Amino acid sequence: MKKPWLCWTAGLCLACQVAADAPASPVACGPHAVPDAYTPAMQGFVASFVPAGHHEVLRRCVPVDGESAEPIRWQAQPPLALGGEHVSLLWSPKGHLQGFADMRLPDADAPLPGEDEARAAADAFLRAHAPDLLGKRELHWIRPHDETVLKGGRPHKLRGMKVKMRNRSDGRWFWVIVGAQGRPIVFERDIVWLNFPGKRQTEKWLHDDWLSQRGQP
Repeated sequence: MKKPWLCWTAGLCLACQVAADAPASPVACGPHAVPDAYTPAMQGFVASFVPAGHHEVLRRCVPVDGESAEPIRWQAQPPLALGGEHVSLLWSPKGHLQGFADMRLPDADAPLPGEDEARAAADAFLRAHAPDLLGKRELHWIRPHDETVLKGGRPHKLRGMKVKMRNRSDGRWFWVIVGAQGRPIVFERDIVWLNFPGKRQTEKWLHDDWLSQRGQP
């Protein structure tokens, strides 16, 4: 039996459903008096990774493995357009970055970093934005990874090197995808993987194809 929990953002109350094993007590995302009322930690991250002039087009509270988080999305121009260029983050109400995606296409093709360079860039990102993971990590692999981004109605490939790691303390997965010139383009953490039937359990709020399949947002 599913249990309802309440979360709110931007002064609006949202009703969400989580799985039966969710905590009985409600987990709240906010409230935030105005959409741009970021915490100091949020402000620092936004200043570093969201280009000036981008518009916030989405902010809400969502369930993530029985808890809550806030996806926030910026685009060069509103309204929200799934599949196109954007910068998004997923913020935990516990006060840390849960995920990040920079789906902006580069101005020109540039070579991808090698494995050593990708790992160094991933380490630098973790030191700055997820230092709690550094001492618990186990490197799984480093491989090329592509994301598809629409621009001008046409699909383009955003390429990177995915540094996939496992948290030894809880068995959850996390990774940093490093693009050309060492630019971090994706970070996800605390990902629960179900060995049977062999799929990801954790919701994919930063993935536009996943959102589109579910009629989101």
